[in-house]
Amino acid sequence: MKCGNSFIELHIYILIVSELLDWSNKDILVAALRSTYYKWSWDTQRISGRGGTTYNIQTCKFDPNGYRLAFGMKECSIQIHDTETSKHLVHKKCTCYIKNGCSITSLDWSPTGNGLIVGCSRGEVTSYTYDLKIVAFFCKRPKVYVVSWPFLQLHRVVVFEESIPTAMSWHPWCSALLCLGGVTNANHTQVAVCSVPNGKMQQTTLVGTYSLDAMLFSNKSGELVLSLYNTERGLQYPKISSRLVVLSDLSTVVDQWSDDGRTGLDRVRTMVSNPDGTKLATATFDEDLIIWNFLPETKEKTKSKRNLTSIAVYLDNLAGFSR
Repeated sequence: MKCGNSFIELHIYILIVSELLDWSNKDILVAALRSTYYKWSWDTQRISGRGGTTYNIQTCKFDPNGYRLAFGMKECSIQIHDTETSKHLVHKKCTCYIKNGCSITSLDWSPTGNGLIVGCSRGEVTSYTYDLKIVAFFCKRPKVYVVSWPFLQLHRVVVFEESIPTAMSWHPWCSALLCLGGVTNANHTQVAVCSVPNGKMQQTTLVGTYSLDAMLFSNKSGELVLSLYNTERGLQYPKISSRLVVLSDLSTVVDQWSDDGRTGLDRVRTMVSNPDGTKLATATFDEDLIIWNFLPETKEKTKSKRNLTSIAVYLDNLAGFSR
């Protein structure tokens, strides 16, 4: 993993509090900063547009086709924008609006882009149609629950007792594998891979006092990428305490990057891969967006290693998602 061929200082556009990223299949990278978002084109290597939301953005996600962009915000709010024009299409309030309020902390589209799953800071999970009509509702906390799409029926409770979960990621083609990451009471990062159908779990604890800030599977190689921050060293040297680690399995490190002081990058809080898995975009707490050369580019387009089209379409029809 080599330091990226693109380095963008986002603070020249706006002073930010949170940094959020997503990368569409049309090679457009979005960076959400407070209530403003910027679209950056990989083809032109420049900012291609910007837009705004009603409240500060907490999470963002392109639909599978790259046509729409969903935002989860503070004040219980969800918005969907047109990707090309940045125009606001639809707005919805979480059901917590009638209680004590919440922030929308996570969301994702269904494989067809006709449905949306949304989670909030109060532990409520809601299934919506593409135009934000409620399909199903689920609320359990603070454990890790696996529920079925789109009606959110409880499938399994994943036991992860030694750590407080801070990140999770599904394997890109072994769809039964769920990776969980957390931090123990002794400030050690713990990573576990769970086979959801039978509940079997393998886990490891990393050496050193590291906080796990972000985690994802490479959609090209299936390797696991971790963003770690040395909490002890960070008290004295906050700009040289970040580490990116690539694992082929829970015991094998195949690549890593550590800041030795030459770049002075702050902790990496958000990561996202480009569509073909050859690039990795990271956003730091210090307002920098870095794009890394993660894997070599290939002339042939990478074919999907799993095909969920027929199942996804069937579930769309079952839930009334189809347009």
